[in-house]
Amino acid sequence: ASGALSPAPLLFSVAGLPASPAPYLVALSPSGADPLGNAATIPVTITGGNFTPNGQAFWNGQARPIEYVDAGTVRILLSGADVFDGRPAAITVREPGPAGWSNALIFNDPFRPPSVPNDTCVGIADGIFCDGFELLE
Repeated sequence: ASGALSPAPLLFSVAGLPASPAPYLVALSPSGADPLGNAATIPVTITGGNFTPNGQAFWNGQARPIEYVDAGTVRILLSGADVFDGRPAAITVREPGPAGWSNALIFNDPFRPPSVPNDTCVGIADGIFCDGFELLE
């Protein structure tokens, strides 16, 4: 029909899914082992954010299963052998997919030599580094 309008094409683009935010750690409870403790296992509550039930915790780079509580809390169990070995220990969380790794927090071993720095830690694919020192297995 003369004078009829034809519909204009509709243009749109498809964007990918938004990236999952990286997990982050704020605190450990307890933040270290009791030097008089002799527990076979030590439960540690990790508070932070962006946790999922599919996440994994790491103790000096060694995977530890998590007990998922909610997006801001997970728990892990550490053995006495983990804790009382005299080395600094970094705890990190890794979420699957693009979310990746959290920052690291130090779990204090009461028998760790005081000369070992424990302030700034980062977890990267090649290991965990605290103030420039790599934490070795």
